[in-house]
Amino acid sequence: MKRVTLGILIALLVLVFAVSGGAQEKKVWGKRNIWAKELTEHLTRLYGGITQLVERGLSEELGDPDFLEKTKKEIEERFHPELIPEGVENVEQFATAFVGYLIDTHQTLKSEWLADEAFIEELKKVTIENLSSWSRCPYALAPKLFEGWRIQALPPVRVGVEFSSGSHGSVYLHSIDLNGPLANADMYLLGNNGEKKLLGRFREAFRDIKAFRYIDENGKITADPPRLLAVNDQDVVAQVSAEFSPFLDRILWNLYPGDTVTFIVRDYSSGGEFLLNIPVGKREQWLVLPES
Repeated sequence: MKRVTLGILIALLVLVFAVSGGAQEKKVWGKRNIWAKELTEHLTRLYGGITQLVERGLSEELGDPDFLEKTKKEIEERFHPELIPEGVENVEQFATAFVGYLIDTHQTLKSEWLADEAFIEELKKVTIENLSSWSRCPYALAPKLFEGWRIQALPPVRVGVEFSSGSHGSVYLHSIDLNGPLANADMYLLGNNGEKKLLGRFREAFRDIKAFRYIDENGKITADPPRLLAVNDQDVVAQVSAEFSPFLDRILWNLYPGDTVTFIVRDYSSGGEFLLNIPVGKREQWLVLPES
């Protein structure tokens, strides 16, 4: 009898551990997968905040009941968390569609006088508060945000480098924030066969490079500016025909927290090429209202 009881007890313990183990959340690896998981969690919270707001609008008669009922139904049918797909690109498309729908709803409520003004602004506030906690913004969402709410969606990084364009598709370093991320960049001398020689941190190493000696106290390069050859392994000359700024912005939008921006520059006075690995981090807020 004791053996039977002991066997049943062991079986129950195995079952408990199996169930508890199965209930544990599966760990996610890889920065793209981590971002997709993070964005899914934010979209779930956004869905909860918006649906609660719309339900309150219905119960307290804060807007046109037919429009609010229609809005509630569409959100449930199109943007329920169970419908969020897998894969970072698919999740970002879902996020763009969801936020775009909320922007359009906000504009319709306001232009057609379909709800109390405080309720309309609360819809915008709930959306922006959720967006502001994201570590980065889907690239396709930026134009929609700016067009819909005149909100500027900034890249989630600040590299601290400004550029100027020259003739024949040339791009030059124009000024540098010596207190910014570039100061902590690892600086390498590039050899003919692709080998790299570490020169040290930029804040110390650049003084030995002739081109970088012409930096004034404001960080502006006053003479012989180094030419920018590549950003994150992408050739600059091949991109500037379509304007350099959108090219650089597009690269920065693809960064994740903890990533590094890589610049390759050439000092024409010596003919040397240098690689700068600039550590960057996410911004506290990437949504800002433009100055009026």
